[in-house]
Amino acid sequence: MGVLGAVDEPGVLATRIAVTLLLTCLPAWHLARILAIPANVRGYLRGFNGFTGWMTGLVLMPVSLLVLGLLPVPWGLWGLALLLTGYLWQRYGRRLAQADIVSRERANDRSSAR
Repeated sequence: MGVLGAVDEPGVLATRIAVTLLLTCLPAWHLARILAIPANVRGYLRGFNGFTGWMTGLVLMPVSLLVLGLLPVPWGLWGLALLLTGYLWQRYGRRLAQADIVSRERANDRSSAR
């Protein structure tokens, strides 16, 4: 755990750096796609319960992967804890946002049926 650990071979070091950056880019790609949404739409989405937690979890995941992959073992374990926290926070916020969206859609359907 940790690319900057005791690695003497440059090929192994380059491979570890490449894998770490690749794993970091995967959640960062989803974050970039969400941040590319226009500000007025993000402002609208911010009105749903759980959206802020979902975004916070998405931001924490690439950061934690970098900490996990690039720092030596004692600090890399903090990256693992941060990764787990970010993942759980993202899942919980996403679940809250989806439940809020479904409840608002049902309320709109009930009001339009009147």
